[in-house]
Amino acid sequence: MKNTLFIILFFFLLISCEKEGTITGRLVDACGSPLDSVRVNITDNHEGGKNVAIGYTDSGGYFSIPYKSKHHSFRLKAMSTSNFTSIIKDIPAKKHIDFGAINTTVIFSLNIKLQVTNTYSSNDTLFIDIEGGTQPASFSIPGPFISGVADSLMNQTLTSLPYKYDEKPSISYSYRFSRHPQVFHSKKSIHSCSMNEIVFKID
Repeated sequence: MKNTLFIILFFFLLISCEKEGTITGRLVDACGSPLDSVRVNITDNHEGGKNVAIGYTDSGGYFSIPYKSKHHSFRLKAMSTSNFTSIIKDIPAKKHIDFGAINTTVIFSLNIKLQVTNTYSSNDTLFIDIEGGTQPASFSIPGPFISGVADSLMNQTLTSLPYKYDEKPSISYSYRFSRHPQVFHSKKSIHSCSMNEIVFKID
């Protein structure tokens, strides 16, 4: 009798640990066109993790996937040609999450803009390194510095997928001046199919 009671209690304990929820969103390409009949997988939060639930997008790119799982966090993957691409990771187990529009590919362009208060001498140079696109990019902008667009990076595909649940697609960049060797690091959120902008204030 005690063994039977223990088994029943253990069974209900397992059930109570199971999470239930729904993940919804809309899969679109780089420029926002809906992706129809794309398979969407919810997996555990490891690259190559096991499936928790699957669904498919409709003609408008929308999907809604209910799940039951003992996992505490998940990863969202979309079928692309013959491979699954991880898009979002570290998704918490919640009752309902609606991601809205999700770009399965992020293609961006970038203007490097200077906002100059005091013109520096021609002996100074601004060095910039950008990572996160198809190819790492480096720029050297010699003084004297003038306000306006100093250089551009065109039609890059973001390679830093998947991004975290509470983050947006972004690139990383570092910069320094030749006369001041300290290197500064920062991030920039990226909007797909758009001209983005990084502004360097020189005063």
